[in-house]
Amino acid sequence: VYKRQVSTQSTGVSTQPRNLQPFTMQSPPPSPNPLDLSSPTLDGPYNHLDQSVDHIESMAELDPQKVETLLTLGQNLQNATNLSEEEKKIVKEWVNTPTLHRYLRARNFNLKDSEKLLRESIGWRATYKPHGLTAKDVESQLKMGHLYISGEDKLGRPILVFRVHTERDPHDNDERIKFIVYTLEKAIKRMKPGVESMVWFVDCRGFNIKYNGDLSLAKKFGSTLQDHYPERLGELIIFDAPGVFKAFWKMLVPFIDSKTKKKVSFVETSDSSLPERMAKKFDLGQVEKCFGGKKEQPFNGEAYVKDMYSDD
Repeated sequence: VYKRQVSTQSTGVSTQPRNLQPFTMQSPPPSPNPLDLSSPTLDGPYNHLDQSVDHIESMAELDPQKVETLLTLGQNLQNATNLSEEEKKIVKEWVNTPTLHRYLRARNFNLKDSEKLLRESIGWRATYKPHGLTAKDVESQLKMGHLYISGEDKLGRPILVFRVHTERDPHDNDERIKFIVYTLEKAIKRMKPGVESMVWFVDCRGFNIKYNGDLSLAKKFGSTLQDHYPERLGELIIFDAPGVFKAFWKMLVPFIDSKTKKKVSFVETSDSSLPERMAKKFDLGQVEKCFGGKKEQPFNGEAYVKDMYSDD
C-alpha cells in the first residue's frame, strides 16, 4: 500500500512502495562559456557540447506535490485492473522510482499525460519484448559497426557510436529498428547506479541520401526513442555533417521535441579546438581519434560480437 507521508526534513518519501527505490544524481559541473556553432542552414545554434549537462532534479529535490504525483502514478499502475498478465509482469519487474520519474519529467509532471505514455510503453514492452532480444537476434548487424557501445563519458553515461551507411544495408527497417532497440537495452543494462541517460556520436562521413535518406526509418527511430525511452538521451553529437545531411535534418526537426533538440551539437573534426572541447566531458582515452579523442583501436566486429554475447 502506498503511503503519502512526506518527511518534514526533506522532500523524499518516508515509506517506499515495493519495487520503487530512490536514487540520487551528481550535481553537474559549472557551465563553461558556450561557443556559438549556429548555422543558417540549421536554423539556430546546436552547441550543447560546449554547455554543462542539464541538471536533473533528484528525488531528494522534488517538492511535496511532485512526490505526491509520483506516488499516485505508481499506485495507479499497481491498482490497474485492465493490464494483461504480461503487462503486470512488466510493471513488477521494470517499473521503479527512476522509471516513474523519467516519464513524469518527459511530460512535465502532468499525471494524465505521463500515465498515458508509460502505459503505452508497458504495452509495447509486453508485446515487442525488447528486454528479451539477444546478440543472436542481431548478430549480422553487430559485425557491421554501424552502431555500437564505446566507453562512457565523465558522468558515466554510455557512448553509442552511430556511423552512416556508405553502401546498401541488406537489413529491412524492422530489423534495423530491432538492432537499435537491442543496443539501447544493452546500454541501459550497463549503466552504473544513478546514471539514466546516454550520449550518441553520429559519424556523418560518407553520408549520402541513397543509403541514408529513409525518412520513415528516421521517424520510426525518433518516435521509439521519445515514446519508449524518454529522458534516456543525454546528448547527441553529430560529426562532420555535410550540407545534404543538414537538409535531411531540417526535414526531421518537426518530428523532434524541443527538449531533444536542445541536446544536439553539430561539430567538425577539422576544428583544432575539438579535443579541448571534448575533454571537458569525456576521457579522451575512451574516445576514438576520429572524434577528437586518443583511442587508437578502431571498431573490431568480431571482438564486439563476443562482448555482446558475453553480456546476454
